[in-house]
Amino acid sequence: ANASRSGRRGPMAAPGTYQARLKVGEWTKTVSFEAHMDPRIAKEGYVSPEDITGQVSLALKARDTLSRARLAAARLEEALENASGGQKAALEEIDHELITSPRRYSQPMLVDQIAYLYQNLDHADQRAGRDAIERYESLTAQLEEQIGKLDEILGLTEEDR
Repeated sequence: ANASRSGRRGPMAAPGTYQARLKVGEWTKTVSFEAHMDPRIAKEGYVSPEDITGQVSLALKARDTLSRARLAAARLEEALENASGGQKAALEEIDHELITSPRRYSQPMLVDQIAYLYQNLDHADQRAGRDAIERYESLTAQLEEQIGKLDEILGLTEEDR
C-alpha cells in the first residue's frame, strides 16, 4: 500500500444527510449536505437506498476488521523480533495464518483476504450478498481466534491491548 495515499479516498457513504464541520482556532462552521445515489443506479431500480446502506454498513465492519488484523500483524511482528524457542515457533504459526508469504503465487492469508473483501464491498453500488456476509463472519472468527492465540502467548488480556 502506498502510505502517502492511505485513507485519502475514504469509505463509500450511504444516501442520506451528513454534516461537515471546519474548525480553525475558535472559529467553527458546520454545514449540512445530502449524499444521493448515483442517478444511473437509481434510474435502473436494481439497487435501493436500503441496499446501499446495508452494503456500506458491512464495508465499514470489514474496514474495522482489517484495521484490527493489521494491528495484530504489527504486534506479532514486534513479538517475533524478541522471541526465541517455543514462543517463537508458536508466533510463527500465527504469522503463517495472518500474513501472506512473500513468495510469488502464495496463498493470500487472513490480512489479505479481509482487505480483498473490504475492497469488493467498497467499490460498487449493490446489495451485499449472502456470500459476502458469510465470508465476513468467517474471516472475523478466524482473526479473533488468531488474536486470542497471540494474546495468550504474550500473556495479554483485552485491557492490555
